[in-house]
Amino acid sequence: FKASAKPPYRLSGDRVMSMIIRDSARVVDVIANLSATLSLEMRQHFEDRILHLSRHYRTLHSNYSGKADIEEAHTILFSSIADARRILNEDEEFLVFKTLVGFKSVFPNMWEDGRTDFEANDAYRDAEQNRLAQSVNAETWEVWKQRVVRAANVKSQDLATFPPLVKFLDKLTALQPKLVLDLLKDRNEMPDWTISPLANALWEHNRQAETNEILVSWIDDGRLLSEIAEAHIFCKHADATLVQRLTEQVISRRDENACVTLAGAAVKQFNNNQTLWLDTVFLPCIEVLQELQSLGWINRMWCDPADETSLFASLDERQAQSLLAALLMVPEIDYHEECILSAIAKQFPEIVLDWFGSRLARSNDEAVTNYSAIPYSLSELREALKLHPQKILTAVRNWYDAPETKGAWGISYFLNRVYPEFDQALTDHLATMVDQHDTKTLQFLVDVLEGFNGRNELLPLLRQILRSPAAPNSIERSIQSLIEETGVISGEFGLAQAYLGKAEMLEPWLQDGSDRVKRFAKSLIGGLKNRAASENRWSEQERALRRLRYREDPV
Repeated sequence: FKASAKPPYRLSGDRVMSMIIRDSARVVDVIANLSATLSLEMRQHFEDRILHLSRHYRTLHSNYSGKADIEEAHTILFSSIADARRILNEDEEFLVFKTLVGFKSVFPNMWEDGRTDFEANDAYRDAEQNRLAQSVNAETWEVWKQRVVRAANVKSQDLATFPPLVKFLDKLTALQPKLVLDLLKDRNEMPDWTISPLANALWEHNRQAETNEILVSWIDDGRLLSEIAEAHIFCKHADATLVQRLTEQVISRRDENACVTLAGAAVKQFNNNQTLWLDTVFLPCIEVLQELQSLGWINRMWCDPADETSLFASLDERQAQSLLAALLMVPEIDYHEECILSAIAKQFPEIVLDWFGSRLARSNDEAVTNYSAIPYSLSELREALKLHPQKILTAVRNWYDAPETKGAWGISYFLNRVYPEFDQALTDHLATMVDQHDTKTLQFLVDVLEGFNGRNELLPLLRQILRSPAAPNSIERSIQSLIEETGVISGEFGLAQAYLGKAEMLEPWLQDGSDRVKRFAKSLIGGLKNRAASENRWSEQERALRRLRYREDPV
């Protein structure tokens, strides 16, 4: 179909356009004549392409109006498209196939205009599926079973391929449940992915006993455990006995995939039977996954941090600690992990803080690689933690004092992620710690402020630290480094401007009642102004060299 693509308008002369349209007609004719040899999937794709071709050339540009050769080619093309449609849709098996499966199916209403009306398409398909389902009975079942098997075995990784077939199976179950039970039993022809929609349709249409009998036989044989677990993600009324039997078999076999799927089902179904899904299913499965050092389950757990009735928000302290232990090995904290942590932190912030401390300790182990203890940013979790500044400062102080701690950068980084704007609530608690006049506490404070990139909001606290009689002389160099930090700057003269801005912010310190603060400020202001002058000279030199190199006019 590349031969049918329009060239750029400036290249599309009359002869070129006529040639392309005629070539498009030839392509349609050739494929239409070969369609009987093509698979149903290929025919479905072909009809979709000629629909797009029809819409593409539905109307000619006004510049081609009245040009006989182009109008003749246009007529030939649409005659070929009409013939192709007739040839394709004369085959009843193709009509059934495209009604049952696929997101590229073309229906009669889609040829009427150039618009895509999804509601109209779905309504047509739904009506056709109802009509087809009515035609299924014991006499026609042999033919229909092969049609369903063929549709179910389409090879596709697109999630939009099979929902129409799932809907048809539900309609068929309402009319012919015994025949659908035959589909469920048949594991030779029906692919395993169909167990979930078939079982759910049968459960929904009051065939629980027969369905569960089939599933139990597979469970006892240790077969299709992941697929049976998948069926429970979407079921409306799970059978507790069946779920317990499935879980016991999955746990005893240490089946990783089935454990992941069952855990996901537990999160989804939690509020339907909290004790069953949390105590009997979720926690034992997570324990097995932890033993297997499997982390793939996390992305299967959909957690809404705002849902106060979710499984994660309902954990008690012991259960929360057990889950966090399983999360400790996660290399990076991404959205799914943060949502889980946020739900737990709303109830047990201390547990989550202890968990971050364990991650920092683990990151200090030289044998551990590709491990990021603290995420690049926090959103939901920040909102849950920032309400507890005293608990956070207690936790980070414990991390800081731990013998295995190697530097305070990770601790400072964490504090910055929770309070990126250096909130007043944090400032007040830090000021209280300064008033303790403890040398180790003051050094701790200076060290953990390193991650805030010299924000101006730090200045009152740093001034207070300098006033403290417990502050050693050595701390002045650390405070100077904090003040000189600029964070992100922009422009040729950005760094010089940042230094001058900091020098201006320090001017009030020269009137401080502490001689130490005044002496420190005088020295630092002079240094900042000297560095600003040096940066300005360097920037001017760079600008002059650039003008010479690129022959720019002086401004």
